[in-house]
Amino acid sequence: ISTGDKMPSSYMYEFNSYPCEWSPGKTWLEAKEDQLLNGVNTKPDGSGTDVKISWIPMIRCFWHLPDADTKAPKLKDIPVLDITNFFNVRANDYPYWEAHYE
Repeated sequence: ISTGDKMPSSYMYEFNSYPCEWSPGKTWLEAKEDQLLNGVNTKPDGSGTDVKISWIPMIRCFWHLPDADTKAPKLKDIPVLDITNFFNVRANDYPYWEAHYE
């Protein structure tokens, strides 16, 4: 994950104070607090699976994502490791962790 002019990192702390691109007007921390308080559904219209709050990632490792120069594999073939807000370690097949539970 690139952080602009700062050193890139494969880890992301998702309870940070940066603007959250998938939740306009909120920081990552605010978006994650919403997930913790209101739960998570795997589809924006609410028709998907409800995800346990103990599965919400706090720290994610994207070390195994392909470089931008390489041909990207299918999403299901990209391993992403998560440390949840309950301090469990989970391996997901998708960068979008919610899709793992659909």
